[in-house]
Amino acid sequence: VGTFLADALAGLDSVSLSGGVGVTGSVRTNGAFTANGKSLVTGDVSAMTANLRGQSTVSGSLTQGRATLTSISYDLAAAAAWARARNDDAALPAGLLSGGALTLTAGSLALPAGDHYLTGLSLSGQARLDVSGRVNLFLHGPLSVLGGAELNATGEADDLWIIADAGDASLSGNSRSAFNLYAPFSNVSVAGGGEFAGR
Repeated sequence: VGTFLADALAGLDSVSLSGGVGVTGSVRTNGAFTANGKSLVTGDVSAMTANLRGQSTVSGSLTQGRATLTSISYDLAAAAAWARARNDDAALPAGLLSGGALTLTAGSLALPAGDHYLTGLSLSGQARLDVSGRVNLFLHGPLSVLGGAELNATGEADDLWIIADAGDASLSGNSRSAFNLYAPFSNVSVAGGGEFAGR
């Protein structure tokens, strides 16, 4: 059995949490793991070095001094080509897309089940993006969930899979997000008082 997407968060170089963010599941990095404020990991942490600051806690085991992540084995170029050629983007509201990027600042949208290709995904304010069935989203650009915005907040993480080959990912705010993210070339930032569920 492979370990592809087996962790809630995995970063080849580092993983950093701040604020009161909560992560459900294991966290691994070949570099430094840093948790600031009142961050909580409900699971195990494995890192070369670990630094818990403030009132941050790890409920499971904390293992230091080992690099346990292997290099990238997933063919992102092939996945991108497939997603560009065969997607269900025609089902998305054209008024919410600009240059292939989906932006929501208010209101709600349910992504229909299927495969989608976007050049960016930005949720802010009180925007809510849900999924209706299994959604595979290939992202060629940034992912941003800010403020009170919600990404699949009431769903299961396994209902939304995001594969990104470019752009950084930023999750901050005070709401819940549930999805699986594979973004090996992205800087991923998780901050605020929200909760992230996924791998």
